[in-house]
Amino acid sequence: MSVKNSTKNSVAIIYNDNNSYFAKVIQRNGIQVFSAYKPSNVISRILRKIHFNLKLPGSNIWFLENKMLKNFDTIIIFDVVMRFEYISFIRKKYPQKRLILWYWNPVRNSIDQNLLSTDICEKWSYSLEDCKKYNLKYNTTFYFEELTNIYKGKDRNELCYDILFVGRDKGRLSMLLEYKEKFESLGLETNFHITPTKWYEKRKNKVYMNDISYNEIINLIKKSKAILDIMQNETDGLTLRAMESLFFERKLITNNQTIVQYDFYSKDNIFVLGIDKIDNLLEFIELPYKPISNHIVKKYEFSTWLDRFNL
Repeated sequence: MSVKNSTKNSVAIIYNDNNSYFAKVIQRNGIQVFSAYKPSNVISRILRKIHFNLKLPGSNIWFLENKMLKNFDTIIIFDVVMRFEYISFIRKKYPQKRLILWYWNPVRNSIDQNLLSTDICEKWSYSLEDCKKYNLKYNTTFYFEELTNIYKGKDRNELCYDILFVGRDKGRLSMLLEYKEKFESLGLETNFHITPTKWYEKRKNKVYMNDISYNEIINLIKKSKAILDIMQNETDGLTLRAMESLFFERKLITNNQTIVQYDFYSKDNIFVLGIDKIDNLLEFIELPYKPISNHIVKKYEFSTWLDRFNL
């Protein structure tokens, strides 16, 4: 679904890197995406990180001014690898603009919201729990319908795996391997593509694999009956895995016990670890996915997400 022209003309998004996968998809939807930082190589990124960590003055040297931002009424800043100093930098450059900080990650892993008064920016989050805890405004997470259109309706004979997991370790390795062993003991075919939390940790464990592109992840989703979603904190909110399940019409196996509260929840499609009996997992996998109302799916589409900011 394309974004309406009035929104295209009024909003810009600031991302860590406007050449990243999701930044490019957003731009294909007609929304301008700008990078926060000046072009850099490995050495300059290390120097930048040292500069920030030591809280040295002059942090503005790393930021892009993005003079084109003057043409937009609203600027949405994604929290991905973002800094308080950058938000202050943009506020000073454009004091009359509507400035929104979008927490696409848990607050505890991102910008300290206590540093940001409402005079600096509006604070929105995908996490209902964080919204309650920190008095943030709520918006759902989102996905892109265009990524799924070419895969919908594929013959089940093309499916190669019962359960797919793709993601970083993030302290979950032992839990992931335990689930892998349990699933395989039930006769299920698994594909676990676990990458290290940090790239330099790859040599520590032979289980770790190389990063793959998101297009490759989509291809694996296409070949899988179910997606495994293991959260570090079960109350953080909906993950990208949940959105992939919903849009690609794949079963979801998750430890997020709050997912039963969402409008797309269906016992036929979502298996909740710790609630549903593991002995019933094989039967759950084999039953067809039960399509969810298009009206509900559209609620999580990127253009609908934008509309909820009342642009």
